Amino acid sequence: MEGFFKAPVTGKFRFLTSCDDSCKLKLNVDEPLEPSTAVQLLSRGCCRSYRDTDIEDKSDTSSELGVSFSDWVYLT
Repeated sequence: MEGFFKAPVTGKFRFLTSCDDSCKLKLNVDEPLEPSTAVQLLSRGCCRSYRDTDIEDKSDTSSELGVSFSDWVYLT
């Protein structure tokens, strides 16, 4: 699936994924209309539970944070 994300306001955003089997999330902040140079923010492989994004500790220090959540991205 391909699509576009328009930030509702200027600021920092963090994305999360939920997928069955595998998925990748790519975003091009510098040239939004050029998908060929998008940077990969998240990659999840193989067989996950349905909507397995619920982790108990969603703080910045959580060791599980990298599983579903991207780093912060500044968007305008």
